Amino acid sequence: MQPSDSEIADRLRAILQSDEFQASFSERFWVWLDRALRILRDWLARLGPAERVLVVIVSALVLAAAVFRIGKLVRDSVGPPPFKPATRISREQEPLSPALLVERALSLADRGFVRDAARALQQALLLQACQDQNVAWRPSLSDWEWIRLLKPAGAVVDFTHTAQRLAFGPEPSREAFDACAQTVAAFLARREHTGSMRP
Repeated sequence: MQPSDSEIADRLRAILQSDEFQASFSERFWVWLDRALRILRDWLARLGPAERVLVVIVSALVLAAAVFRIGKLVRDSVGPPPFKPATRISREQEPLSPALLVERALSLADRGFVRDAARALQQALLLQACQDQNVAWRPSLSDWEWIRLLKPAGAVVDFTHTAQRLAFGPEPSREAFDACAQTVAAFLARREHTGSMRP
């Protein structure tokens, strides 16, 4: 018995609707993207020059915000950088002193941590100024808060500028650190002989 025309049509329709004859997800995506781009192109073609510039500016701002957001999410997922035990003071039981901080600075510089080494030198100088004025050391204070509190000699203020450029500026060098270390050594030697770091 021959199938009727309606049965043949139903069979063909079922075959065409099977997975073998359906476009894949990637093909459907590219078709959708092509259609969307055509619509966007036609829409932009109807805009005036000023309106096009506005669209470009808004698009750039949206893209920048998206990149910033993605970067923040990536940084948050990675977490803070791992702690480097090598940068810690090796003799934690020993009371903090300018000499110990200078020793730490030299050790850090030898291992390539020039920025951290410059910070340690600055702390050595500020700690000595605290001890000279019988002021308790507070690690939470910034360098410039210490400068306002202690009112040290102008040479110490100048050194603070130099140390901060080395610690936070571009491309810190070992030569610049060595010059700072010599300055701190001269300050501490002067204090040892005269009782004051003032020239």
